[in-house]
Amino acid sequence: MNWADDVAYSVHDLYDFFRAGLIPLERLALDEAYFRKFIEELLRYWAAKDSPPSRVDGAPFARDDFDGVWSSLFAVFPIGDRFNGSRDHRAQLRSYTSMLISRYVKGADDRGRPLQLREPTSNDPRVIRIEEQAELEVILLKELTAHYVIRNRALASLQHGQRQVIRDLFQIFQDDITHGGRRLIPDGAAELLDEELEGVQEPENRVKVEARVVADIISGLTESQAAHMHQRLSGVTTGSVLDFLP
Repeated sequence: MNWADDVAYSVHDLYDFFRAGLIPLERLALDEAYFRKFIEELLRYWAAKDSPPSRVDGAPFARDDFDGVWSSLFAVFPIGDRFNGSRDHRAQLRSYTSMLISRYVKGADDRGRPLQLREPTSNDPRVIRIEEQAELEVILLKELTAHYVIRNRALASLQHGQRQVIRDLFQIFQDDITHGGRRLIPDGAAELLDEELEGVQEPENRVKVEARVVADIISGLTESQAAHMHQRLSGVTTGSVLDFLP
């Protein structure tokens, strides 16, 4: 199941983010030197981590481990420029990702023979054999998404703003419960708070219950609802008294 998850997420993320123009597969395919530069950056990033990915034997990945990956993974990529949404590009991308999935499904056996179950070891807890080349490629595909999307500065700035919205809303709702007469929290949350606080006497336990209810309020908002609520409560936009509030 872990291998199935890794294959599904790594390949379909690659598919989605190439279509979105975030992962430059066409450049990786056309320029092996560009791919080598990516590998050098990846190895430096892994070296700085507390628990980087490693080989089955526990040894850290080295530059030589990636010899041959470019030719097997990127040199066969059929699209030579950025994704343009054309019928040809869509068909070529589907064919490529289907080929990868088929390769990795077949990579979870003993070279075409029935699945080989075995006793797990301390270095390798898995009970089926996964071909090293297939595993390395899947790790690399996951790192493409991490490098070009998750660690992207634009995403980092967006996430910073989202964390600030959540912190502000939490503080506003908590203050409203403690000092504001519950004029800002939804009616359903106020009813839940009364139910949860019934019989709770200790101040520290009451604070915990209130914090849990506030967390429930925020987690129940969509991203756009949270942003709108934050703008309204912080005075960025006043909206109207007729606006629906969750």
